[in-house]
Amino acid sequence: MSLQLRITPSSDESLYSILFRNAVAYNFTHLSVLFPGDSNPYSLYSRNMNYFHNAIWQQALYEQGNMLGVHVDSHILNQFDLILFGKAPTKDQKQRVFASESTKYCIHCLREQYYHRLKWDINFITTCIDHNCFLIDQCPGCSGSITLSRLMQRYCACGHDFIKGEMDCLVPNELMISQTIIQALLVGSLDEVTLENGTVISSEDYFYLFNLMGRLLDYFSGKHPIFAEIPLSINKVNYLISNMMQYNQPRDVTMYSVLSAVIHRLIVDPESSFADVLVTVQEMSAGAGKGFRYKRAALRKLMEFSKSTTYLDVYKNLLKEVNDAYVLKFDICREIEDRKFLSITDTQRLLKISRKEVDRLTHAGFLNQVITGATKLISRESIDAWLYKRSRLLNSYQVSDLVGLSPQRIREMAQSGVLTPFSGHNVDGSFQWLFELKNVNHFLSETFKHRKEKDEKLEWFSFTRFYAKLRPQSISFDKAIELLQVGKFTCAFDKEQLNFKTVYILKSAVNDYLQELANERIASFGYTVSDVALLLGSSSSRVKRLVEIGQLRFTSQFINQWGTVSYYFDPDEIKKFINADKNKKKSLKS
Repeated sequence: MSLQLRITPSSDESLYSILFRNAVAYNFTHLSVLFPGDSNPYSLYSRNMNYFHNAIWQQALYEQGNMLGVHVDSHILNQFDLILFGKAPTKDQKQRVFASESTKYCIHCLREQYYHRLKWDINFITTCIDHNCFLIDQCPGCSGSITLSRLMQRYCACGHDFIKGEMDCLVPNELMISQTIIQALLVGSLDEVTLENGTVISSEDYFYLFNLMGRLLDYFSGKHPIFAEIPLSINKVNYLISNMMQYNQPRDVTMYSVLSAVIHRLIVDPESSFADVLVTVQEMSAGAGKGFRYKRAALRKLMEFSKSTTYLDVYKNLLKEVNDAYVLKFDICREIEDRKFLSITDTQRLLKISRKEVDRLTHAGFLNQVITGATKLISRESIDAWLYKRSRLLNSYQVSDLVGLSPQRIREMAQSGVLTPFSGHNVDGSFQWLFELKNVNHFLSETFKHRKEKDEKLEWFSFTRFYAKLRPQSISFDKAIELLQVGKFTCAFDKEQLNFKTVYILKSAVNDYLQELANERIASFGYTVSDVALLLGSSSSRVKRLVEIGQLRFTSQFINQWGTVSYYFDPDEIKKFINADKNKKKSLKS
């Protein structure tokens, strides 16, 4: 069925809501009526479907929105991926942050204009800023969860009307402040936050810290002192959805309201209560085993957060007062600059590389490894030597700037050996190509050693134009470089810097070389269609037509390096045809 948009979508409305309201405008009772059975319409009753991937029913909604002229991407949750996760989220991240099987609402918003606000499907959005009230996530009539399908139909299965009743509960001040900032950062009306110590962080940094703090606080008791100032009670924090029955705490508006307020406080002012969190994390680590790894990883990332050292400073101050082996204590309290040997982990952190890269550098002899029992240590002296060496190496992007070719071309030349790399795939197995400056300079000087002073009276090609002339002749890029290096072409520069952006190639030398290739080709294979067209003073299409009617024929063919086939004519046959054609024209004139 071809539909038109009969409603005016609101800027903050979810796509499901837009499509549902439009279906109602056509007097349909439900959105599912518009979709065939193979679109799995059951999901239109049970799921929110405001985060899109490749499921059939989601594609159907997406296509329906596009057909109606709706800017779909502005009405789905995918628009928040970058700010919330920094990338496309994993399945666990989506389940943690976005609601998929239930929703919540503000009764006052629905009374003003009945549609579903997209942000209501974000779990940590728990209040309506405009009306200073909590969002409702359970039906007031039956206390059941609220599906988006039911919300759009206005009535719960129990018969409750969602715009009936009162919502008088005002949001406590700390919760309202945190929710105001969180929602402003999310929708883009605020793009940075100033911490108590004066540090300014971006919205992406804020939600990065939000996730790390949520991991640290996961499974914290609701009676923890950090929650004492908030007049709402929870049993336990359930952030990671590890075991909802064990946690005995629904992931509802109350839990997320408390959690988001405390996380906001820890982000903005870590000195207020972050030390209490660290003490509890340490207590939880005893006997926690592998299940504690996610907290350890979150704590490490907080310590390494580059925009602010406040979290690290709080931890260091705490460690000065304790004698226990706190989580990460030996990574943090000992300054690695004073040690002659570092652990593999410290080496990774100092060099900012993976464990695999440490092993590769050790195998290549750049890092010296000392094994004591089961412990592997790396000599600090060899680390410093590698850091110095690394500082004098160039990556493919830096070489690209010097040479005047794309980074991809630089990597291809390194792979083929035209440009000598210091490190790379076919040198030592490294994932990154690195080059010494002396080798780059040697490559440039060798390539352009036959350069001459540029004569403005002559015609010149840029290097790009030069290679564009050679490439159709099956001349590879490496071969073009080789021809320059042996002095096949006259080159010159209009600037002192030697690179491929400033070089010019003499046009006549290029044309002479192309003529040589043409002569060799004619001797080996014959004339091309273009050659024959030129000899006949006609077009290529006429030559092909002569082949079709049998007056001319191809006598050989050649498969080029790109897989295309070139066809050729015998020169003697072409000469006979031309002579015959001339004689025919003479006889017609006479």
